[in-house]
Amino acid sequence: DPRDFALVAFGGAGPLHAAALMKDVGIGRSLIPYYPGVLCALGCVTADVRHDFVRTVMRSLDELDPEGFRAMVRETVADGTRLIQDEGVPVERVDVLLAADMGYEGQRHNIRVTLPPELSPEGITAAFAEAYRSEYKQTLDGLPVRLTTLRVTVLGLRPRLDIGSWVAAGSALTGIPQGRRAVYFDGRYHDTPVYARAALPPGSELAGPAIVEQADCTTVLEPDTTARVDRLGNLILEARHP
Repeated sequence: DPRDFALVAFGGAGPLHAAALMKDVGIGRSLIPYYPGVLCALGCVTADVRHDFVRTVMRSLDELDPEGFRAMVRETVADGTRLIQDEGVPVERVDVLLAADMGYEGQRHNIRVTLPPELSPEGITAAFAEAYRSEYKQTLDGLPVRLTTLRVTVLGLRPRLDIGSWVAAGSALTGIPQGRRAVYFDGRYHDTPVYARAALPPGSELAGPAIVEQADCTTVLEPDTTARVDRLGNLILEARHP
């Protein structure tokens, strides 16, 4: 039931329609991010750099050459690290996640197993048994274990983005808009205050009808809708439904 959730409105037009959608669907609360019009782009340029590699192995653990397997892992990690370096994206550190698709010989379906750092056959066998027991509540002792696929993830961890540092400082809004205009709501025009989003520090509170403008979008507060600015600069809309 959407009424049990909050609406996250983003994109250039999302905040324009958030309050109306809240009313139509019966949603009580909506979150408008600080830069809703470029939210996806912001996530793209601040996300960690990730490269996933898949290598086919198709060996039972009894037949697996430990040194050859470790060499495959080292080579794959080196490929991923080199890609991150060549991309020139600043990262704080590089992490590596190792996993394998494994199963008992004769089974059609595999399970994903996190591999131990030492990559020893004994350690891999123990990790598989633990993962299999967690999934199926038992193990099939005595059956050979097959390692089908090696999965290597190389992560370049980016610095965390402090959005709170972007938010306007100062005391909460005293209720002075930057202008007013006639806006049509509920069958008639309302004298509606217009606010600049960048001028709303955390703690500011607004009562609809109101318009909040910024470079990447416009947020509309319909009558019977209120808004407050949280510590990260998000606008939290709340609607009073009959």
